Amino acid sequence: MLSNRRRRVILVVDDERDVLQIYVGALELEGYEVHYATSGFEGLEMVGDVRPDLILLDLWMPGIDGRGFALALTMRGVEVPIVLVTGAEKPALWAEAIGAVALLEKPFDVDELVALVDRVSSQAA
Repeated sequence: MLSNRRRRVILVVDDERDVLQIYVGALELEGYEVHYATSGFEGLEMVGDVRPDLILLDLWMPGIDGRGFALALTMRGVEVPIVLVTGAEKPALWAEAIGAVALLEKPFDVDELVALVDRVSSQAA
């Protein structure tokens, strides 16, 4: 299974650098190829080059937020599963609104993050 994970590309879009370090460290240890963006705009620029298999997306970011990011992907015809990662109130409603395939609430446990990414990645394969 590890060899399958090595081929999976994850794009993390989150403006909190401390959280980004957690994502990158944990997922790279599991064999994922991880790219990250610190804003929705930067993430949108990266999607075409990185060609992610999965996007971990924060909801609240300056500039373009998670909703705007998801809408822009849809308008571009890009279909990539999104996991919404948020500490917002009513997170399930936000996840449904942007069409996320899964939800991870902040603060999260690293083991919970890895298990969710493993599950969603295997479903998308």
